[in-house]
Amino acid sequence: MERFARWAVSLVVPKGSRLDTDADRASVGKLGAWISIVLNVVLFILKGWLGLLAGSVALIAHAFDTLSDCVTSVILLMGFRMSEKPADDEHPFGHGRMESVVAIVVSVLLAVTALEILKMSVNRLLHPVSFHTRNWIIIVLASTIILKELAARFAFALGRIIRSEALAADARHHRGDGLSTVLVVATLIVVHWNLTWVDGAMGIVVAFTIGWTAYESLRDSVNPLLGQPASEEELREINRIAREVSGVLGVHDIGVHRYGAVNVISLHIEVCASENAMRLHDLSDQVEMRLDRRFHGHAVVHVDPLNTDHPHYEEARRIVADVIEKDPRIASFHDLRLLGSGERFKAVFDITSKNSSEKIDLKEVRRKVRDRLAERFPRVRVFIVLEPPYLRSVTDSGKVA
Repeated sequence: MERFARWAVSLVVPKGSRLDTDADRASVGKLGAWISIVLNVVLFILKGWLGLLAGSVALIAHAFDTLSDCVTSVILLMGFRMSEKPADDEHPFGHGRMESVVAIVVSVLLAVTALEILKMSVNRLLHPVSFHTRNWIIIVLASTIILKELAARFAFALGRIIRSEALAADARHHRGDGLSTVLVVATLIVVHWNLTWVDGAMGIVVAFTIGWTAYESLRDSVNPLLGQPASEEELREINRIAREVSGVLGVHDIGVHRYGAVNVISLHIEVCASENAMRLHDLSDQVEMRLDRRFHGHAVVHVDPLNTDHPHYEEARRIVADVIEKDPRIASFHDLRLLGSGERFKAVFDITSKNSSEKIDLKEVRRKVRDRLAERFPRVRVFIVLEPPYLRSVTDSGKVA
C-alpha cells in the first residue's frame, strides 16, 4: 500500500517534490479527503438501503456512522485547503496547524454520532423487534469490510508520507467503520436464531467503538497544539547534521516547534572558546543553513564556547561525569565551562532530567559535585542549570535525553 500511495501522490504533486511545503502537503491531504468522501457516500447509500431492507437498527446506525465519516472527510478537505494558505500578518507561521484543529472537529462530531447511535441502540435493546435478512445482504455488507480496510491503509500511508495527524485520524475512522461492519454482519447472522436482542446489543458495541475512535483521534490531535516534542529520529538527525559541521564539538538543548510543514528549530552548539567571533558566527550560520535545507522552516543556533584548553578541564570533566552517571535521576550533562585560573575556578554546566515529572534538588546535586571536585580542587565553586523538559539532547551513544 505504501508504494501505491506514493504513486498516487506523484499524480498530484510536482515530480521530485520533497513534500515539505504547505501547498504540497495540502495536495496530498485533499487527495486522501476526496477518496474518503466518494467512498463513504457510496457506502452510506448502500448500507442505508440494506439496513431498510433488513429492518436492522444496528445496520441503519452503522450506515449513519459511515455518513459521519463522509462529513468528517469534508471537514478534512476544508482544513487542508485552509492549511495551504500562505503566512500573513496575523499568522506569521502559516496555517499548518489548521490540520490539528480540523482533526479535533472531526473527533467531536464522531463522538456526537456515537452518542446518537447509543441512544437508538439502547431503545432497540429494551424493545427488541423480530426481523430476518437475506443471505445476499450479508455477503454484500461483508464485502465492504475489505474496501474499508484498504481505505484505512491508504490513508495511513498518506499520513506517514506527509506526517499528517489529520489523515491518520481519517484512517482510524475507516478502520473503525470496518470493525463496526464486522459486528453488524455478526448481528445479521445470529438473528436467524431469533436472538433479536443482539441487534440492539451490537448497536451499543458499535457506538462504543466509534466513541473510542473519537477519543483516540482527539487525543492525538490535541497534542500537536499543546506542543508535541519532535520524534527521537528527528532529534538524532538534527544532532547529526549539526555535528557534521567542522568545529562543532557537541549539540544540546534542541527544541522543535511545528506549524504544519513549517519547523522552527532551536539548538545549542558547543565550540572551542579560542576561536574568534567571526569564525563562531560562521559555524552557527553553516548549521542553520543545513538544517533549513533539511527541515522546511528556520533554525536558530546558540553558540556555547568551551574552554577545553583550561589546564584542569579534562580532570574536572571526568569527576563531574562520574558523579552525574551515578545519579539515576539525571540523563546527561553538557556545556561544562571552567571559569578562572589556577586552583581557584568556577565549574559551570547544565544537566537534563530523565523524568520531567521528577523533582531534582539542584542544591543536593551541586553539593555532591562540589564535594568530589574539592578533593582535588579545594577552592572550586560549582554552578548547575537544570534544562527545561521541552529542550532535548542526544548523548554520544545516540540516546535522546
